[in-house]
Amino acid sequence: MARHLLRSSLYMRWIAFIFLLTSCAAQIKVNTPTVGAISPESLGSFGSFELGGGYTETSGTEITSDASLYAPDTTTPQIIRSGRILGQGGMGLLPGVDFYFDPHAWANLKLQLIGKNFGQAKKGNFSFSLLGGFGWKDDKGDGKSLGFTDKQISVAPDITYTLKATQWKGGFLTGYRVADAILFYGGANYQSHHYSGTFDNFSGRDGSFSGRVITKSINLGVEFKLGTSFVVRMENAYTANYLPKYGSKSTGNFFGVYLAGVESKEK
Repeated sequence: MARHLLRSSLYMRWIAFIFLLTSCAAQIKVNTPTVGAISPESLGSFGSFELGGGYTETSGTEITSDASLYAPDTTTPQIIRSGRILGQGGMGLLPGVDFYFDPHAWANLKLQLIGKNFGQAKKGNFSFSLLGGFGWKDDKGDGKSLGFTDKQISVAPDITYTLKATQWKGGFLTGYRVADAILFYGGANYQSHHYSGTFDNFSGRDGSFSGRVITKSINLGVEFKLGTSFVVRMENAYTANYLPKYGSKSTGNFFGVYLAGVESKEK
């Protein structure tokens, strides 16, 4: 019992540290993350859980590179590459059904249709799952929060902006254990992101912006078990982004590394 509580405490400290690192800057953008680091194997029955964090590359639509210097681009927003700290938690709801939450990207629901769960999976286990997700972003800023005083720049300090975004995705995951401790997995997903916002007093300019980003990806990854309670996942996502309103397109590979603690009720 004491060992279990200690392990849970370490998980919570690790995930809290990861969440603390995920902070906002003066950049206004809509992330379109495709490296999810989610295995096709379910966690197990109710009470099974996963807590983890890592670093991933991600694509995004940049409304402005620095809100303290530049007004939002309402005609040609750019698709950019950046990095982000990934911190997420997962919980088994029912046998074969998991809920995952990444507070800076997605709320995911995973349904495993084929194969053993994480606690029971051995060499030769083939798994297949469906994955759906929903996300949102509600961001705002003003001259004070953007640091006009510190930067000593000649732009009105009473500027304001807002940004709201919603997103959903659907896809699948499949995997095969080549050894008890090694899982190769992959999948594909389709995402749709809608965003809108307003800005005031950017060098005397006021206005609004909006758009939609369609994102498609093919993911390949490998998971290594470290003992019975920890895993490392390395994943690459070949990603294509498209902004229908502006005609912007971009493709590229995005890589991520993720470490998690997993506690399954099934052994």
